[in-house]
Amino acid sequence: LSFLYDLYSLEPFSSINLMNLISKYFNFHNIGFVSYAHPDSSKESKMQLNNVASYSRERDFIKNYNKKYYKEDFMDPSNLPCAFKGRQIITLTEMPADSYSNSEYYKFLSDDIGFHFFLSSYLYDNSTCIARIGIFKSKAEGDFTPEEIATMQIINPYISQIFSTHLKNYKIIINHSILEACCDKQPCGVVVLDEHFNITCSNNAANQFCDEIMEFREYTLSVGDLRDIYVLGYSPLRSVINELRKQYFDTSAHSDTIEYKSYTAKYTCSLTSYKYNDMQEVTRTNYFIYIVKSSGKENESIMNFFKKYDITEREITVLQMIDKGYTNNEISENLVISIYTVKTHISNLYKKLNVHSRTSLLFKFRKEVGINEVESAESGE
Repeated sequence: LSFLYDLYSLEPFSSINLMNLISKYFNFHNIGFVSYAHPDSSKESKMQLNNVASYSRERDFIKNYNKKYYKEDFMDPSNLPCAFKGRQIITLTEMPADSYSNSEYYKFLSDDIGFHFFLSSYLYDNSTCIARIGIFKSKAEGDFTPEEIATMQIINPYISQIFSTHLKNYKIIINHSILEACCDKQPCGVVVLDEHFNITCSNNAANQFCDEIMEFREYTLSVGDLRDIYVLGYSPLRSVINELRKQYFDTSAHSDTIEYKSYTAKYTCSLTSYKYNDMQEVTRTNYFIYIVKSSGKENESIMNFFKKYDITEREITVLQMIDKGYTNNEISENLVISIYTVKTHISNLYKKLNVHSRTSLLFKFRKEVGINEVESAESGE
C-alpha cells in the first residue's frame, strides 16, 4: 500500500523516478525501462523503440543496448514466442532456451555484464504494449522467487495505468505547446475553446484583432438582437466569442462566420469544431476560431483620407459615429466621455477638413472616399 501511495504521488513522473521507487520498495538493484512508440497501423506491427532509461551499476549496458542490441532483445514484445505474447510478467527461466541462448545480446548480458536472470513486466494500454520494465539479477542474487514474481504481477496494472495516463497528458501538453508556438507566429488570430466555450488558449493576434473590433463594433451595432451579448466586464475577445457562438447555435440563422467591417479594415471570424475521444472514451468537442484581418481595396481611399488630414484614432471613432447618425449625447454615452470632449473632437475635425457644419463634414468625407451622398445630419449638432 505504501508503494501504491508513493506511485500515485510520484511527481514528476519519469522512468528514473519509477525505477528508483521499485528499487526502494522491492530491493531490486538493476532495472531497465523501455518506452515504445505506438506503431503506425499502415506499417508492420513491430514496435519501434522510443527511448531506454536504466537504473543500473553498469552504465555500459544502456549505451550498448541503444546502439547495438535493442533489435535482438529476446524479451522485446515483438520477439517473444507466440505463447508468451500478451502476458504481463515473463521471466527468462520459463522461456525456451533456444529463443535466447545463441543470441549475442544474451552473451553480452551474461558474460560481459554478469546478468543471468531476467524478469520483464509489460505495461499495456488496452492491448497495446506501451512500455516494459526489465529487472536483472546476477548469479549471486539468484533467480526470482515466487513472491517477487507475484509482487510484480500485483503492481503491474497500477503502473500501466499511471504510465498510460502520463503519456496521454504529456501528449496533450506537447500539442498545446506546439499550438501556442505556432499560433503566435501566424498573421491570423487563433482561439482554442473547450466544449463549454471556455478559452483554452489564444494568440496575440486574436486578442489584438478583437480589441480593434470592439473599438468600433460597440457603436456601429444598431439596437437589436446582438446588443444583449455585450455585458459589462467582458473582454473584447470574450465578446467576439459570445457573438459567434450565438450565431453558430442559432438554428434559424446558423452560420460559422461573422464579418466585422470598419472604415479601415475587415475582420472575418470563422468557427469550426473538432470531436475526439478522451481517456474515458467519452466523445468531446473542441472549438477553434480563426480571425483574419484584411484592408481591401475598398478601404484604401478611406485610409488615405485619414492620413491626408492627419485625423487621430479618436477623431476617426467620432467621425464614424457621426456617419452612423449618432447625436452628440449618444457619442458621449457610448464612448464614456463628456459632451464638451465630443464637441472638441468635432471642432478639431471641422478645422482639419476646413468645414463648418456636420452636413458639410460628412459631405466632404463621403465625396473624397467615394461613399454615396449623405443625408442631412444637422440634427446631431
